Amino acid sequence: MEGFINRNEELTLLAEAVDTLQDRQRLLRTPVVEFYGVEGIGKTTLLQKVASWCREKQLSYVWADAKKHPPQQFINEARVLVEKEEPVVAILDSLEAANEGQLHEIEDGLHDLVERNNLFVLLASRSIQRFEKTRSLARTLTARLLKPLKRDACLEFLGSYHSAITPEIRNAIFEWTRGYPLAMNVMTDAIVQDHLNPLEASGQQLLIQLIMQKVVQDKLLASVSAADFARFETLLSLFSVPRRFNLILMQDLINNFASQYSLENSMAYITLPSTINRAGGVLNWDLERSGYCIDGPVRNLFLLRYQFEQGQEYHAIHEFLAEKNKAYMQSVTGSDRIRYLREYLYHLAFSIADRASLRSIIEKQIEDIKRPDDFLQLYEEFLRDEELQEALGKDNASFAISLMRRNYIKVYCHLPAEDRRGSLKQFFSYTVSNVKTDDFSRIFEEGMRQIIKQESGANATKLYTELRDDEELRSMLEEHYEAVMARIEHDLQEG
Repeated sequence: MEGFINRNEELTLLAEAVDTLQDRQRLLRTPVVEFYGVEGIGKTTLLQKVASWCREKQLSYVWADAKKHPPQQFINEARVLVEKEEPVVAILDSLEAANEGQLHEIEDGLHDLVERNNLFVLLASRSIQRFEKTRSLARTLTARLLKPLKRDACLEFLGSYHSAITPEIRNAIFEWTRGYPLAMNVMTDAIVQDHLNPLEASGQQLLIQLIMQKVVQDKLLASVSAADFARFETLLSLFSVPRRFNLILMQDLINNFASQYSLENSMAYITLPSTINRAGGVLNWDLERSGYCIDGPVRNLFLLRYQFEQGQEYHAIHEFLAEKNKAYMQSVTGSDRIRYLREYLYHLAFSIADRASLRSIIEKQIEDIKRPDDFLQLYEEFLRDEELQEALGKDNASFAISLMRRNYIKVYCHLPAEDRRGSLKQFFSYTVSNVKTDDFSRIFEEGMRQIIKQESGANATKLYTELRDDEELRSMLEEHYEAVMARIEHDLQEG
């Protein structure tokens, strides 16, 4: 399976850079671009596309793979071309294979060459390389994480790929791989060539084994020795269940579910993340989540196998993590409490079969939030957290959002007047996806339209009624107040 799916943004960035490079009257805005991401996410394919453009445009370029070529050779070849005063593209793949000394060589060499203004550098690596030793180079670097492909684009492409890929099988391919190109290729080839059906139990087991072998064993953990493979694979499987974890949670998970790999003491776990990462490059520290995470595309594969092959243990781990996050949540306040609350609800969704019981817990947890800032944080993060919404199920996710909206208005009405303006603007800015304006009247009106679409008529009307006579809202809408409220009333009546 070949071709570009859902990479328009990356291709546009590269095309603009190559076009600018050829125009001597313009300076490159992005002289160094680095694509990073897990093995098989599509980095090399993008690099090959740029090399193809260079050949078509008769543009000088040098290509090297850090796994096979000494970095100094790459720098020297680029320097020879740059000194001819012609536009040059320098492409370096597999940057993660370079050791610390080689990275310094690359950094020093690129710093000198990029200053000549006739060079575009394109890098690819499993994890981001910031080149922070040389600030001038770091400032010119544009780093882009390559993410899995989106559902609609994948389904459209698969629909035209082969007659054996029926709409039901298309959906199965995406649900299993979540748009991870390497896994999609393996699964699609097995369906077409080996006639394995992901909708039948006999095909499912073989497909899972094949995907894990060709993606995890042959690619991601290819450098791991046979003696260590079972340990690394088990730990990656175990650490894929939580969405974020720290050293303490790593130790607890191992001691409870993989005790054969327990280390001698707590201090020994400090180096475990780097040990795992040297082998597979799929465990990283996530600043946004304030914890370690397994790369999403890889995590999805391990979760898939867990559900099919070890369903009972999979359920038990989620129960364990739900209780852990609940305890963490109850021991802290503010931002950390909201973060643990989201993880508690996520794991709870896989621990409780009764959706009604889950809903009552969601209701209690949201009702317990009293601080406006906590409400706003949960509301914003929940709306962005598609994985949590999917885990809870459409009905429970919609119920949670509706409850947050109703409870937030109650909290808002008790705020001091001086705090209301900023709080209300934040609330409606979060409600409106992709806000591209600072005009509050437009933000408020669009936010109310979305609420009317998503809520029951009674809930939307109640929220509108509670806000209608609010003096702070009237002040914020200024001369637009009457017109905006009239349009919202009309939308409410239209349902």
